Amino acid sequence: MNIREIRDAAQFFTVLYVEDDTHLRKESAILFENFFKRVDTAIDGVDGLNRYEEYFEQNGCYYDFVISDLNMPNMGGLEMSREIFIRNSKQSILIISAYDDSQSLQELMSVGITQYIHKPIDQKELFQVFSTMLESHKVEGKKDQELNNIQKLNKELDTLITTFDTYVIASRTDLLGQITYVSEAFELISGYTQEELLGKSRNLLHHSDMPNEV
Repeated sequence: MNIREIRDAAQFFTVLYVEDDTHLRKESAILFENFFKRVDTAIDGVDGLNRYEEYFEQNGCYYDFVISDLNMPNMGGLEMSREIFIRNSKQSILIISAYDDSQSLQELMSVGITQYIHKPIDQKELFQVFSTMLESHKVEGKKDQELNNIQKLNKELDTLITTFDTYVIASRTDLLGQITYVSEAFELISGYTQEELLGKSRNLLHHSDMPNEV
């Protein structure tokens, strides 16, 4: 994605930005606001977690993205991310840190964070990360839509089966002529219950006027 494509894709998404450095928080928030629909800020992990929960209570959904500093007073980005994942395991989180060490990276990955950049923020690197996060969010959105479609179809199928069972007189037998299924309507018309019919020979329902050949 180029910058215009990133801006076009990002304009519908919301962001929580957590940073304890006042100057950097204000400066970066202005940059993020040029791309995202809504950018809320927090001064540390505790404040960020509170704002995260308040947003859910007010909107019935979570932020699309969380961008956070790693080392902050009261609660750092790693601990806050753990708490966020408890509430929403699918949350997309980007961590920004002044430290570049393998231990911090391993800790982040162990929690479930895959997006990580270093301070000072390089805009080119930031745009690349934004592009990756937006593409990932698009894929997850498609998966959620497919799941919703499947759930909708299952609900419609359940309704169809219930309607069929109630109103259609139907039964099924195996090759030996033993009853394997009867609908509720069949039970009603035959005067037998499902428990009385399943596993029994179809001859149980043989009318006296019907020839054996039939």
